Amino acid sequence: TYAFCAPSRQSIMTGRLPIHVNEQNSVCAGMPLGMTTIAQKMRTAGYKTHFIGKWHCGFASAASTPARRGFDRTLGFFMKAHHHFSHCSHVRRKQCRVAPDGSGRE
Repeated sequence: TYAFCAPSRQSIMTGRLPIHVNEQNSVCAGMPLGMTTIAQKMRTAGYKTHFIGKWHCGFASAASTPARRGFDRTLGFFMKAHHHFSHCSHVRRKQCRVAPDGSGRE
């Protein structure tokens, strides 16, 4: 069992079993750069590719980010626990005050 969702996400992106994609069970490590993603394959076939949502497939270097892993456009974030209305990450939670109705900052 994996402690994070990252191995599953990376498995879907590469078409490989999680143990072969993310041996360290790490969020930051990401997919090995030598592995081709489904987005890279689709781009090669002439499709436009877009990524929306939580990446969680590596961000330790620019080469690990969605723009460098085959996506033409990206709208999302790298880490977990991101508040969709205030755009505050779990790291800055104390600095961000969210209105009771969830509509943004108070």
